[in-house]
Amino acid sequence: MDSLKIIQKFIDPLKELNIEYVITGSVASIIYGNPRLTHDIDLVMNINKNQVETFLSKFDPEMFYSPPPDIFQIELKRDSHGHINIIHLESGFKADIYFLGNSDLQRWALDNFFEIEFFNMILRLAPIEYVIIKKLMFYREAKMQKHILDVQGILENSESMINFSILNSFITKYKVENIWDLVKTKK
Repeated sequence: MDSLKIIQKFIDPLKELNIEYVITGSVASIIYGNPRLTHDIDLVMNINKNQVETFLSKFDPEMFYSPPPDIFQIELKRDSHGHINIIHLESGFKADIYFLGNSDLQRWALDNFFEIEFFNMILRLAPIEYVIIKKLMFYREAKMQKHILDVQGILENSESMINFSILNSFITKYKVENIWDLVKTKK
């Protein structure tokens, strides 16, 4: 099964159950920027605790690993950094699912999504400014060069879509000015 079909299998239950979500991470940076290999999709979602079992039932245990409902509920209750994985067993392709919690930044992303058609799928992307700021924050944490390259690709291909007033306020708020400077000097 190719990655696009697997992505669709992760997105369809969200749409079917009317769960608020956005795609972020490498898939969003590929769409906004340059293509590269990835083996996961990052999702931010706002799911009601009463939807958990129905949501998990959409992933056949013969095809997907998903956490037990009680683990899902524990992660969902976290104020920040609540997170689970759902993994397509045959391919190893996974969904990294991050819960809204009390994050103003994630709330902003959910409220300001960008919907596009991508290979006959309607995808709800996180705003470009969110994708950039999260890439800068991930670089700060892990020092992985791919995050810098992703941001540079976004700037090369989608700069006209960026609201720099919003982006600059996030850069200041999340204290990633030095990393932003690094992105701009490596261009």
